[in-house]
Amino acid sequence: MLFANLRISQRVMLLAAMALVGIITICAIFIGQRHVEHGYRAAADALAESKADVASLSASVSASYMFQQAFLLEKEMASTEKFKAAVSQGRGVLASLRRSATPDLAAQLDQLSIGLTAYEAAFDTLVKNNQDLGLDQDNGLQGAMRSAVHSIEGRLDAVDDTAIRASMLMLRRHEKDFILRGDASYLQKHTEEAETFTTLVKNAFRPGAQRSRVLDGLEIYRSAFRFYAEASIGEAETRKDVAAAYLALEPQVQVVSAAYETERETILVENERVASRNLTVVAGLVLLAIVGLGGGVWIIGRSITRPVAAMTGAMGKLAEGQTDLAIPSFGSRSEFGAMAGALHTFREAAIANRRLEEEAATARANAEGERVRLQREAETEARARLSHATGGLAEGLRRLASGDLAFELTEPFAPDFENLRRDLNATVAQLADVMSSIAHASISIEGEAARSPRAPTICPAAPSTRPHRSKRPRQRSNRSLPMSATRRADRKTPIVLPAKPMPRVKAQQCSFQMR
Repeated sequence: MLFANLRISQRVMLLAAMALVGIITICAIFIGQRHVEHGYRAAADALAESKADVASLSASVSASYMFQQAFLLEKEMASTEKFKAAVSQGRGVLASLRRSATPDLAAQLDQLSIGLTAYEAAFDTLVKNNQDLGLDQDNGLQGAMRSAVHSIEGRLDAVDDTAIRASMLMLRRHEKDFILRGDASYLQKHTEEAETFTTLVKNAFRPGAQRSRVLDGLEIYRSAFRFYAEASIGEAETRKDVAAAYLALEPQVQVVSAAYETERETILVENERVASRNLTVVAGLVLLAIVGLGGGVWIIGRSITRPVAAMTGAMGKLAEGQTDLAIPSFGSRSEFGAMAGALHTFREAAIANRRLEEEAATARANAEGERVRLQREAETEARARLSHATGGLAEGLRRLASGDLAFELTEPFAPDFENLRRDLNATVAQLADVMSSIAHASISIEGEAARSPRAPTICPAAPSTRPHRSKRPRQRSNRSLPMSATRRADRKTPIVLPAKPMPRVKAQQCSFQMR
């Protein structure tokens, strides 16, 4: 057998080593699975972060467009600062996404970065154009037009010509219409009205310094309006460029977001597939480790329990008295070999004990006859002692029944019955003392009755002949009287006797009868 010469401690250590290896293997499998799952979770977390970054990028682009519209509506430079901050945030998100992006996604992110740069540049141009036009009525070309108009109106205050004033108002109307609507047709109308205004001024003013100043102011106003119109048209084109840049940027953001979502779904599907495969592999490895460990445990355990069972069976047969049996594991170098050697010794001892028992049975048979003989002799002697004791007791009881209280058993009994003889003698002696006390008490009562003046008639048929004595009774000890006489003496109650004395002879007869 494979483990026949191994000691039990060595087999247990081997079993413990196999269990330890199995536990380590299972732990290593689970640790590897946890590591793989950690990789899956890290990939999922990275995808979630990328998705959040893409959402943040989209929000930054939307915020930049909102700040652009706020600038165009409010004409405040604070909106431009917010626009730049949103664009800068978008660039930071792009840089973060580019560090973990695949080559395809990196190319799309580069395109998005180029589009964001173009959008920012277009917005900067738009801001510069608006600054040239004037962010309010007092700055830029708009401020120049306003100053020129105010100069002309100040020179026309002294002129009471409704046509000139109407023409000036018409010029301002065309100016406002152009500023509000941005329609180029108002430029032509403004130019025609300026010619009309010039004609009216020439008609209203003679040649000279005043007309020259009015016409110079008109020329300045017309130049400022022309420059404003040209800049306004350029600003409108810039607005279109900014809008186009944003429209081109928005689809790129959507494309990047869709690409990241596609990559996320692909990785999740792949993670689920790999996780399912790894779970199957881990389950198989764990099952294999458990089967291997269980097989090793069974083999080693069997190598221990099988010899134990065989040894137990041999011991049971030997306990039943069967000595012609083969001892298992005899000669082995393990503990079972030592147990087999001890069992072999027990078998030899059992054989020797059986021989000794046979010899003892013969000796017991010889001794049994001698024991029966001795028992019979002892029983005969006991019956003789019992007969002697019962004969003595019967004689004593017959003498006691005949009224002899003075006898005593003097012949010794057997030692077993000697106490019985002594007890009978003591009982007879005590009975004699009691009868003697009774006799003395009755005599005392008779004497008391004889000395009384009137004695009650105790025996009417035989009067007492005892001579009359002194009336004073003799004092006796209470210890010699019966209990009734003792109580009467203690109470000192006098005995009432009849006055007539009784004859002496009759009193003696009554006293004898009382005895």
